[in-house]
Amino acid sequence: MERKNIIIVSIITLVVVSGTIFYFDSLIPSVDTETPIANVTATYFYCTEGIVAVTFGDTTADVIFPDQRVLTMTQGVSGSGARYENGDVVFWNKGDGAFVTENDEMIYSNCITATVTPEGGDMRHVVDASQMFEFSYPAPAILSGGELGYTETWRQQTTTLGMVLAKVSIPRTFEPDTNFSEAILTIGTSADPDAVKTCVTDAGGAQVEKSQMTIGSTPFTVLSYSDAGAGNYYDTTSYRTVRDGQCYAIEYTIHTTNIDNYPRESGITVFDRNKITAVLEGIVRSFIFLPDDKKLN
Repeated sequence: MERKNIIIVSIITLVVVSGTIFYFDSLIPSVDTETPIANVTATYFYCTEGIVAVTFGDTTADVIFPDQRVLTMTQGVSGSGARYENGDVVFWNKGDGAFVTENDEMIYSNCITATVTPEGGDMRHVVDASQMFEFSYPAPAILSGGELGYTETWRQQTTTLGMVLAKVSIPRTFEPDTNFSEAILTIGTSADPDAVKTCVTDAGGAQVEKSQMTIGSTPFTVLSYSDAGAGNYYDTTSYRTVRDGQCYAIEYTIHTTNIDNYPRESGITVFDRNKITAVLEGIVRSFIFLPDDKKLN
């Protein structure tokens, strides 16, 4: 697919209006897609498809799925990480990540464990499992991780390897009957020397708008750029900083389609960009690194 890079006007200034970026309750539909699982002793894994709760034993794991199906799974042989199985259902756990297959088909993917607590209204507060950072997000959005291990998907427009630390997805249902497809915010990091060297400058050849922003006490370089292809548009804003010898990227991409591709009688309208951007910017600006004296006990 042929894609072209387009200079876009920085959207940062669009959202810092009347303090709206932190008013999530007025921006998010009152639908909680995260159904709590009544098992306070479990380890919770936040997956693209829902929340899986796991209570680990010495050689077994009790797994509770979002539909309240409960399976006691036995630890099996694994070349990497931990593998638990019950019939055709297999739960794989490696570090903070996990996934579940059934009949060799992925049914829960990109799972990540974290401490997630209510923060008032529809907001959820997240502390990653390593207690390295925290942020907040609105409950109708979907918290998950990324691919297990090293991957190029730790940020956009790169061929270097890194880790996806967390991901927040806003589905199409947030703006139904519009040309909005989805928005994905990724928190990633890489210690690759090339990634660190070009952390605050590289956008994979894309032409960018560049600015500076301090979040908490950490200075970030903000790169904004767009891609387009086959009637799809991808507007990305990437916050970059180098910390402890690693490049960190907190970035979101808004995916939309060409409104002219829809017949007038379809009822599809132009999505509210300010609304979507305000939610994403609010997540970014709630992010802080946790210094040693703020780590949880």
